[in-house]
Amino acid sequence: MSILSDFEADIRSQLFDPDGVAETITYKSGTESKEILAIAEIGNTNMPNASEKDHAYMDALFSVLKSDVPSPQSGDKIIHRGVTYDFYSIQEYSSGIYRLRFTYGLSAMPYM
Repeated sequence: MSILSDFEADIRSQLFDPDGVAETITYKSGTESKEILAIAEIGNTNMPNASEKDHAYMDALFSVLKSDVPSPQSGDKIIHRGVTYDFYSIQEYSSGIYRLRFTYGLSAMPYM
C-alpha cells in the first residue's frame, strides 16, 4: 500500500462509520435501489442557484463513496429521512469520495 491509499482508507473509515457522521440513505439509479452510507448537508445556502433565482427549491449535498456510487448521473435519486432528492451535479471528487449536489422541489413554478 502507498501512503495515499493508506490516507484514503483512513478517511473513509473515519467519515463513513455508521456510528459516526454518516447516515444510511437509499440511492436510486435507474431501476436499482440500494442502502448506502452518506454524509448529508441539507439546505445548503452557499451555492449558486440551481436554476432561476425566483424559483423555489432546496439544495442538498451528499458525500458518498465512489465504491457505492461509481457513476452518478442524471435521473439518480436519494431518499434521506423520507424526502426524495433529485441528482443535479457532481460538486467535487477527491480520495474516492464524491460530493454530489441534489435538489428538492425544483420547479418551473415561480416562488411566491
